[in-house]
Amino acid sequence: MENISLKNLRDKYNCSALEELSSVYPIPVDKICSSLGIEAAYLPMSEDISGRIYCANDKYFIEANCRHVITRRRFTVAHELGHYCLHKDFLDSSGMILERSTRSFVIRDKEIEADKFAAELLMPQKHFIEKHSELKSIAFLSQYFLVSTLAIEMRVKTLLGKQ
Repeated sequence: MENISLKNLRDKYNCSALEELSSVYPIPVDKICSSLGIEAAYLPMSEDISGRIYCANDKYFIEANCRHVITRRRFTVAHELGHYCLHKDFLDSSGMILERSTRSFVIRDKEIEADKFAAELLMPQKHFIEKHSELKSIAFLSQYFLVSTLAIEMRVKTLLGKQ
């Protein structure tokens, strides 16, 4: 079962260690980070902050809010991996996306792209559709992929056009 996001990461960063993780569910985001040399940590943060990615001394770090439920923490790490893969040039040392334009939609678009990357990484299209037809339950899919029911509902809407 091909996971497009993992394949892209594997190819882009020439990281063959990611190959074995492409058929493990729920997708082990911490192992993906380790394979790419990114340190993931779970720390207490303000409730309104989910996480961040930053670079220090030529090493990337992802931090996720340990006060959030595991499904949200996993999506946050996958989202930050999306920034690493898609927006590395826009990251500054404090982990914020540099706004290369005065228009705020630049940042919003990057956040949407990182969310899409996270959804595909954690719930790969082909496997998701197969599991959806097998399990048919939002709750069971949420448990299988270890993501929130909201993430499952959004994926169903995006991939299957169902409300």
